[in-house]
Amino acid sequence: MKNLILGLLLLVSGEAFSQTAQDWFNRGSSKSNIGNFREAIFDFDKVVQLDPNFEDAYYFRGIAKYSLQDLEGALGDYDKVIEINPRYVQAYTNRANIKSEMQDYVGAIMDYNKVIEINPNYADAYSNKGLTKIKLKDYEGAITDFNIALDLNPNYKAIYYDRGSARSKLRDDEGAIADYDKALEYFPNFFEAYYSRGFSKHRLGDKKGACSDWSRALELGLESAADPLSTYCK
Repeated sequence: MKNLILGLLLLVSGEAFSQTAQDWFNRGSSKSNIGNFREAIFDFDKVVQLDPNFEDAYYFRGIAKYSLQDLEGALGDYDKVIEINPRYVQAYTNRANIKSEMQDYVGAIMDYNKVIEINPNYADAYSNKGLTKIKLKDYEGAITDFNIALDLNPNYKAIYYDRGSARSKLRDDEGAIADYDKALEYFPNFFEAYYSRGFSKHRLGDKKGACSDWSRALELGLESAADPLSTYCK
């Protein structure tokens, strides 16, 4: 019996050692796809032990770590991907997104710029850079980036609201309203667009239009719209 158990252990051990880096990567990818991130990380660890230059293993391990809220660990993995392959666009993108989440806005913009250097036609990079510039209160720079993103992809519908927000910050209320109109054309139940458009209309003296927008935002579920309604629409 002892000999049988020993034989089984040796067989299992032999199978484990016979796994290639690609085998471990496939296992990790499958586990990651079903949300089993901790076990996926274990498998990706095995990949990079066997092949320290397996860039996709670091990339997908970074995604798994991010999914577990290990932002620093994810950043480290994306750093490694970029060290191996300095033109890995999605690694720069993900790293930039995490930097922005960690309020390292300047670092995020540097990564988005690198993405654009590699792929000048990547509309998402301009859009994300514009959103980051809004956080830095660089509203004119944000509008420039949103314009480029729309030039590259005229169907990039979500940008209209973001550009409208930047225009509103610069008190270009007519331009902001035009963008909010466009956003609502594509997304008729977008309560934040009604809410924001209401303030632009109010600043332009259109009290009736502003109150109508805030009322619609409240109907759609934005409870904070009750505040301007009670303040300006009595």
